[in-house]
Amino acid sequence: MLVIAHERREPHHHATPVMDRLRPQPHAAGTPLAAIQAARGSAAEARRFARDYGIAHAPGPGATSGLRRSHVSGTPGVYGVWGRAGDPVNPPERHHAIMARTHTVIASPIGDLTAVAEDGVLCGLYFERHQRGPKPEDLGARDGSDFDEVRRQLAEYFAGERTAFDLPLAAHGNEFQRQVWKLLEEIPFGETRTYGDLARELGDVSLAQAVGAACGRNPVSVIAPCHRVVAADGSLTGYAGGLERKRYLLDLEEPAERKAARLF
Repeated sequence: MLVIAHERREPHHHATPVMDRLRPQPHAAGTPLAAIQAARGSAAEARRFARDYGIAHAPGPGATSGLRRSHVSGTPGVYGVWGRAGDPVNPPERHHAIMARTHTVIASPIGDLTAVAEDGVLCGLYFERHQRGPKPEDLGARDGSDFDEVRRQLAEYFAGERTAFDLPLAAHGNEFQRQVWKLLEEIPFGETRTYGDLARELGDVSLAQAVGAACGRNPVSVIAPCHRVVAADGSLTGYAGGLERKRYLLDLEEPAERKAARLF
């Protein structure tokens, strides 16, 4: 399976007024520019991200210390395309032929979801007004024929009948992003992890903010559950679909006994 290298920075344009008041959450200062670049994909994008989100960065000899290859475990590239239950299919290639894209819109309790596929394999699932979502011209033709299984599994999930997805995925990103997204797949239903937890699994807890940026670029919302990642104190921080949706998804997945204990 092949990788699209360009970044997408413009929001998806299906507006929903109830979400208008939500804005991107600022990231804490102190993220090295090189760490941001690992999550964002290019030096120019890293600088834009640092500027837009008010992140103080310190490029120089110390800035790359957390990004040595040994700190990002695993075989480079194997998580660019996932098979069923998260297994890798084929390592992605940086240079590739153009693949046929299609999209459809799927109704859900948290608003319409735009599903995007390449050659019939799901590569994106975006909310209305998705932060840093794809441009409309990048969605491909509207054709629902490739999405029956995606639609079915999402319906089961929102009905409380499904706790894990079993779909082939083609999620495009750089090496660091793909490894973060792979860790998202491993967070169990009904549980959460912190950005620091994921950074620690990658071998360097100082990468927590870069992990947060990679979560923000996750192209397959809900299915790759970045909503299960929270701040160190358990609070909800930035989410591409807005914090109301993040809270809804976590409440949906909360075990009944924990919910009952919280209510009483």
